[in-house]
Amino acid sequence: MRKIYCEEVLDTAAGGVALDELGAMAEAAPTCLLCFEWDPARCHRRVLAERLADRGFVTTDLFG
Repeated sequence: MRKIYCEEVLDTAAGGVALDELGAMAEAAPTCLLCFEWDPARCHRRVLAERLADRGFVTTDLFG
């Protein structure tokens, strides 16, 4: 699913714009990424956190 999410969502023009918008929100205020997936390592938010880290952001899992 990670490959599909990256190729079909994030690596598109719209995905790039959405990631830019997420970065802008995270610059403006602390931002929390939420999902129903229990394990953050298996979730799309991990991919987003990695992409944000490439832009200089520091992420923290609130998972236990």
